Amino acid sequence: LVPVCSLLLISPALCSAQLLFNATDVVKKTDCNGTVILPCYVINLNENNINIMFVKWKRQGKIIFSFDGERKQFFRDTSVPSANLLSETDLAKGVASLKLKNAEAEVGNYSCEVTESNREGETKLELKKYAGKLPATVLEPVGRENKQNLNGKEKNNEYGNVLQKTYNLKHIRVFFLPFFFANSLGSWFLLVERAFIISLLFLIIILWLAQLSLIGKYGSLILCNY
Repeated sequence: LVPVCSLLLISPALCSAQLLFNATDVVKKTDCNGTVILPCYVINLNENNINIMFVKWKRQGKIIFSFDGERKQFFRDTSVPSANLLSETDLAKGVASLKLKNAEAEVGNYSCEVTESNREGETKLELKKYAGKLPATVLEPVGRENKQNLNGKEKNNEYGNVLQKTYNLKHIRVFFLPFFFANSLGSWFLLVERAFIISLLFLIIILWLAQLSLIGKYGSLILCNY
């Protein structure tokens, strides 16, 4: 692949000053969520030093949260008093995600701006409200293929494969399984199926015991005749 800097005839010094992100298009929330996490992941930090970093979050163009790593100072808009970094210690690793209460997380367009010394970058996402009940993974980024990270496509494909495998497993009907294992599968088995499996197990055990009894009875008679 030809570097973007070469295609645009931009000097490497200027290109390296741009922070890149593991981009996300959309994050969904429901009323069931206690908190909402807005993802923001920088993938090309150089210093990994929180003391030279600055984070700024905007909603509809208005600053709602900021963190000054050098001064350890926070700013929170009155509309988001619970807003905080997902992990202050992980900021040096590029994790600038924002965590806030569901009630304060208004749907709309958000942007995350990160500065590391003289390097900076910005990523944008949209927060939407989902009317139905979402799976536990809803707060994971629901985003586009990462065009800034060569591993993004592989990660998205792997995530999709896991979801497909999970969906397929839920529609498999297993004919014979021990009851304790079937019970651990929860909703995968209907009550009637469980009852059938238990009855089948008892029938097999009874037939096996009867067979042992017959073998013991007639085996002893044969030995006596000899």
